[in-house]
Amino acid sequence: MDFNLGAIIEELSDGQEFPFSIRIECEGRENLTLDSLEEFQGNLKSRTEGDIVKILKSIRDYGFSFPFFYWRSGDTRYVLDGHGRLQALRIFKQCGGRLPNLPACRVYAESEDEAKQKLLRLNSRYGTIDLDGLRDFVDGLDVNIDDLELPDIDIDDILLDGPKEEEEPEVQTKPDKTFIQIGDISESVSPIIAEKIINIITRRKQKRVEKFLKDCILLFPEA
Repeated sequence: MDFNLGAIIEELSDGQEFPFSIRIECEGRENLTLDSLEEFQGNLKSRTEGDIVKILKSIRDYGFSFPFFYWRSGDTRYVLDGHGRLQALRIFKQCGGRLPNLPACRVYAESEDEAKQKLLRLNSRYGTIDLDGLRDFVDGLDVNIDDLELPDIDIDDILLDGPKEEEEPEVQTKPDKTFIQIGDISESVSPIIAEKIINIITRRKQKRVEKFLKDCILLFPEA
């Protein structure tokens, strides 16, 4: 996907200097250049221009805070964890940003298939974020909801004092009586009786019944 670099620069220049300096806020077993890391997951995930901006804003505001995790095959280091940051930092570099060496840790795998298995497990979710627990976790924090993407969570909810009240579904009530008109004779009967009449009409196919039904009109008022 081609990104509008000018639009990204404009988003990242909202009252702050651009290009910004990247602070390293974590440690890894190695410190590698970005060019020494290769993408591995293919089209497993896609990211929008907005996603790239959010990643770069996070790095700008909180530093590079988590090492890359990579699998090595020959002389090539394939990123298993950190594809979003890898893509975002490559774009940052295209926009004129300077990159320091970045912390990284090696993940061992005997083959590409095993590395893919580990990548799939890395992307698997073995739990669900609890909204009340999340609200307690961020209590007292100045949370910028525009920077967050949490699966299955309405970000606005974490800023509320309590969960949203669900609207009670409208209950549809059946009328007490159904108006029946047969020829010139009219009568109000219960919905149960009306339903039985409809069933008889549906089942019976005798010609004398069909002739009789030509003069029969069932009218059901709105509830």
